[in-house]
Amino acid sequence: MMTSSTPYPKYLHIQQTLRSQILKGYYAPGARFPTEGVLARQFNVSRGTVVRAIHTLEQEGLLYRQQGRGTFVSLPEYRALSFRLSAAPPATSTDGIQVKLLDKDAIFPPPDVARRLHVSFHQSVIKLVHLQLQDGVPVAHEIRYLPQALCPQLLQEDTENQSVHTLLVGKYGIPLLKAVYSIEAIAFGEKEARLLSTTKGTLGFLVERLTYTSDQQPAVLFRQIRVGRRYTFNAEVITDI
Repeated sequence: MMTSSTPYPKYLHIQQTLRSQILKGYYAPGARFPTEGVLARQFNVSRGTVVRAIHTLEQEGLLYRQQGRGTFVSLPEYRALSFRLSAAPPATSTDGIQVKLLDKDAIFPPPDVARRLHVSFHQSVIKLVHLQLQDGVPVAHEIRYLPQALCPQLLQEDTENQSVHTLLVGKYGIPLLKAVYSIEAIAFGEKEARLLSTTKGTLGFLVERLTYTSDQQPAVLFRQIRVGRRYTFNAEVITDI
């Protein structure tokens, strides 16, 4: 197992702590945010480190500056439309889905993963591999990649019984604001068939999702192959209009 020797950047720790506090209502919307000097003393870091952390929170829309007055807390900008994709089991199924962890490690990313996540080849990423079973039969094989610096604590979490998305957003306060999906119908080759204990030529889906913490910053690359005959995909568009 390879682990990164790079220390966890202080500004990311401050950024995650402040983001979590804002999203959980520790600071009321419209309230004046502590000054950079106050936060620097609170976290025992330089003012420049705090400035770097706060700048990202401003880009995310959680904070805003007023010239001559200071920094204030704002509500996150909600999008008018959201897209939710789920894979529904057959109505006749009585057993729940079982999730089995196959691999969890910190690695240097393959070239295509580094490109999609906007990280260097020498920047450590977390790799999570899971297998979904329905009625004891494998139905989906999943791989997730995310920069280790984004949430290094994830390596210690139980991802068989907890949703990765819920851990990132709910526990660590990381905003996952946008997801771009790609879905392709495929016939399994030997590799895919072996991963899902089926035969070559079995029909299924290749699903890829890239989740962002802002419009331009990718955070989690998710790739899944799923047996098509046991599941149907449901898409739900939600609007606040």
